[in-house]
Amino acid sequence: MNSIEDQERFDAVKEWWRQYGNYILVAVASVVLGLGGGGAWVKYNKSRALEASQKYDQLQKLSVEGKVEESRLVFSQLVEEFGGTAYRDLAVLKMVNLFHRLNDFEEAETQLRDLLKDTNSEETKSLARLRLASILIDLKKYDDALVTVEMVQNPGYGAIVADLKADILFNKGKISEAIKVLENALSLSDSASSWRRIIEMKKDSLESQK
Repeated sequence: MNSIEDQERFDAVKEWWRQYGNYILVAVASVVLGLGGGGAWVKYNKSRALEASQKYDQLQKLSVEGKVEESRLVFSQLVEEFGGTAYRDLAVLKMVNLFHRLNDFEEAETQLRDLLKDTNSEETKSLARLRLASILIDLKKYDDALVTVEMVQNPGYGAIVADLKADILFNKGKISEAIKVLENALSLSDSASSWRRIIEMKKDSLESQK
């Protein structure tokens, strides 16, 4: 993984399987066991998953093109029609990316805080907190950013958490503490991790400023 967005794409696959994997397994079981009663139910849910996916793809395309109003419209439709699915969470993260690119950090913060209140997915909460910490750094809300990133307990995000914490501490003028955070991250990271090189470069840069 080389960015938070890479992690979002990875977790999107896991979240999709969590939401719809059972439908696929039921469909397979129906064929193997000759069950017909659940066929219509499976077909309906697969159809809903496909519709949600197509709506999300539309939002993704509009977001990349920077079409804000069109993106807002499709986002509203997706939330209204598929509010209980993983695609709603992914759509919020996509809109946050758009607002971030447009330097609308306040709107991005609002969307992420709402997502954290509404979602039941722990994976989504971790991603939302990582993204929110980054937004709060842009807003110079460094204390809030530090509290937010420290709430991410999943060890799989350790390198990203360390990177964000170092940024926060640097912006607070605590260079020595930032270096210690990066040193600890290096001691725990896999030598093959793509994040390791980023952390090493950041550590070297901070050490040159002491």
